[in-house]
Amino acid sequence: MTLTPAICTQCSATLEVDSSHDAAICRHCDTPFIIEKAINLYTTGSVDPGFTIRGGGLEKYTGAATNVVIPDGVLEIGQSAFGGLRYLTSVTIPSSVTGIGDYAFYDCASLTRLTLPDGVTYIGSYAFWRCAGLTSINIPNSVTHIGSNAFQGCIGLTGINIPNSVTYIEDSAFQGCAGLTSINIPNSVTHIGSGAFWRCAGLTSINISNNAINIYSGAFQDCAGLTSINIPNNVTHIGKGAFAGCTGLTHVNIPDSVTSIGVGVFDGCVRLTNVNISEPLVRQWMRCLQNTPSAAALAAEYGLCPICGWRLTGILRRRCPNGHTARLIN
Repeated sequence: MTLTPAICTQCSATLEVDSSHDAAICRHCDTPFIIEKAINLYTTGSVDPGFTIRGGGLEKYTGAATNVVIPDGVLEIGQSAFGGLRYLTSVTIPSSVTGIGDYAFYDCASLTRLTLPDGVTYIGSYAFWRCAGLTSINIPNSVTHIGSNAFQGCIGLTGINIPNSVTYIEDSAFQGCAGLTSINIPNSVTHIGSGAFWRCAGLTSINISNNAINIYSGAFQDCAGLTSINIPNNVTHIGKGAFAGCTGLTHVNIPDSVTSIGVGVFDGCVRLTNVNISEPLVRQWMRCLQNTPSAAALAAEYGLCPICGWRLTGILRRRCPNGHTARLIN
C-alpha cells in the first residue's frame, strides 16, 4: 500500500492516506473526509506544507515564508510553533484560534504585523518575547490571561491596549518595552505582577486600575520617564522596589488603604520631593523613602528620624534609639 500526502479538509492536519480509498477519518479530529479532496488540498499548495497540525493545534511551522497565513480550523498556536523564526515578518491568524501558547512567537525579531482575532482567550508565557519589530498589537476583549514575560523585550512597541477582560498582569509581562510611552491598566485588573513594567524607560504616564489591590515587587522599577503616580484607593500592598529607580518621579499620592509595604519601594527616586500621605502612615513609609528628597521633608514635618522613621522627642531629638544621627531634623 502506497501512502500519499494529504491535508485534512476539516482541521488542516497533515496526513498520509491510501489513495485507493474514497474516504477516511482524520486521526487528529476524528472527522470523515474525502480523500481526493484532501490530496488536492495538499498538492495545490492551498495550505503551506510547512505546517504541522494535529487535533486543531498548530504544533510547528518549518516553512520558509516570510508572510504566513495560518489555515482556518486551527484552534491553538502551540508552544514554540514559530519560535526563533527571525525572518518572519507577518502572520495572519484565523478567527478559529482561541489560544496563543507559551513561546509561540518568541524571538521573531522581524515580525512587524500580527492581529489577534476576537475569540483568543489567553496569551501564553514568553509568547512574543523579544519580538523587537512589533510596534503595536491589539489584544481583543476576549483575552483574560496575559502570561508572564509575554511581551518582554518588545522594544519597538509604542502602544498597547489591555482589555477590560484581563484581571491579572503576570510577572514581567511587559518588561523592557522601552518604547511604550503610556499605558492604561483597566479597572478589571486587580493584581500587577512582579516586574510587570520593569525597565519601560519611555513610560511617561500610567493609569492604574481603580480596582488594583496588589502592586508586586519591581512592578514599575526603572521607569525613568515617570514623573508622577497616583496609587488608587483600593491598593493594600506595594511590593519591594515597586517604583525603585524611577529617577524622574517627583510626585506620588499614597492612599490610606495601603497597609503592606516592601522595602525600598522608592529607592533611588532622586527627584521625589512631593509625597501625599496621611500622618498615621508616615513612620511606616519612612523606611521606604530612603535615598529620596521627600524623606528629609517628611522627617522635618513630623519630627521623625529620616532613616528609620522613629519619632524624635526630648533627649532623642538628635539621635534615635537605632543610632541614626538625625542631621536633617531642625
